[in-house]
Amino acid sequence: MYYLVIDVEATGLTSKDEVIQFCGILLNDDLTKCKDFFDFYCMSTVKITDEAYNVHHINLDLLRKLSGDKFFEEYFYKVKKRIPQDCIVIQYGSGFDTRMINQTLEHARLPKYDFGKTVTSLKGVSGVVNLNLMAYASKVFGSGRYLKLQNAMKRIDGYDSRQFEDMYHTFNANLKKSGVPDPGNTILAHNARYDAFCTWYLARYLLKRYGLQ
Repeated sequence: MYYLVIDVEATGLTSKDEVIQFCGILLNDDLTKCKDFFDFYCMSTVKITDEAYNVHHINLDLLRKLSGDKFFEEYFYKVKKRIPQDCIVIQYGSGFDTRMINQTLEHARLPKYDFGKTVTSLKGVSGVVNLNLMAYASKVFGSGRYLKLQNAMKRIDGYDSRQFEDMYHTFNANLKKSGVPDPGNTILAHNARYDAFCTWYLARYLLKRYGLQ
């Protein structure tokens, strides 16, 4: 079994908005090893809202530079070929990432990607599913329904923010050595790569501690 942790940045939050950054980390069955990695920025004809810009600090000029003027579908269908069929997708949230991916594909008049049923734990699941890790973390940590990712991280036993940042920098350095640069490394703001790494770190802890059951 494989897991695929995903995160996206978008032009906004509505049904008209589209993905402008996608990150996916393909992991082994115990979430300890990165088996493949995908991270790209992509163009959109949809205007980036002020609210979205305040989160990720990406404007149209910067997006053109980071994306190479290529659109989401031009990258994603190459990525799709590298994703195993027996893969459980993990996203932190109630479906924002998968919704944005599929509506971006729909806007390009292309078929949706089958993420399967959204579940809040992996107990007794079979077939194609995607895990809402926020719902699971909220349940096991006894928090409210909408537990922010950074707050969930702080609930991990022995969590040290400096140690985590060192781990993230090491991860990026190893990717760079493997020929995978970080095109958005100069953006001192929210980005999909960082959040995907946070989600992986949290999911690995929850799998080891609670079994994601």
